[in-house]
Amino acid sequence: MTAYLKNSIIFCLLLLFVGCESQEIGNFDSEPIGKISIAHLKTLLKGNSYRISDDITIEGYVIANDLYSEYIKEIVIADQSGGIVIAIDEAQSATRFPISAHVTINCSGLQLGFVSGRVTLGERSNDGYRVERISQQNIARYILIDKGNPQSIKPKAINIKEITSLMAGNFVAIKDVEFEDAGKSWCDKDSSKDEYTDTIRYAKDKDTNKIGIYTSQHCDYRGETIPSGYGEICGIVETIDQQPVIRIIQHNIFFRK
Repeated sequence: MTAYLKNSIIFCLLLLFVGCESQEIGNFDSEPIGKISIAHLKTLLKGNSYRISDDITIEGYVIANDLYSEYIKEIVIADQSGGIVIAIDEAQSATRFPISAHVTINCSGLQLGFVSGRVTLGERSNDGYRVERISQQNIARYILIDKGNPQSIKPKAINIKEITSLMAGNFVAIKDVEFEDAGKSWCDKDSSKDEYTDTIRYAKDKDTNKIGIYTSQHCDYRGETIPSGYGEICGIVETIDQQPVIRIIQHNIFFRK
């Protein structure tokens, strides 16, 4: 199946489901108990890592997986409050965690940590600090997947100048932007190894505000040409070198010449 056909199928599915918007992290005074929002969960991380001992759960819908190899051994789930990266030892996450599937995660015993500038939920490492992927044998222990009632999460329409590092993990859409590097491929190549490298390209709006667009070297469309003209990009906010960037998900790139 071509990338274009896969993207068309996903786009049609997204139009069928009722969505809800992502929001920035809020402030929570109450102690977590039972089911809490993703935004509330993320506030529990005060330092580099936090082991969850309380009996709490989060729920959300899958908004990113490895369908286009945009995320490898990670998924991103989101609810009305925002999104979070889940580290999992799953080589084919698009099959096990399809886009729009409902996910419930029992967080007790898992660990929050900063991975590449993102709040990530996973297993506790042996040294107690790093976040490891949830192992194959433990996925069913911590995660309940419901593929029968899919629901899309609509990206929050936002201006470039409104994007901050606090929004890392959230699904956003920026409209009426163009690329400075239109005509180049999404990823550069290391000529000495003839391999693609992780690359940041820059999109700007009509007021010349800029935002970095990060593309992984493993992404299926890494060699495709960046479109010219103005269009819309939908992706997840991440942080690189303490600066917010956007990683496109579900190959959501809608441009007009």
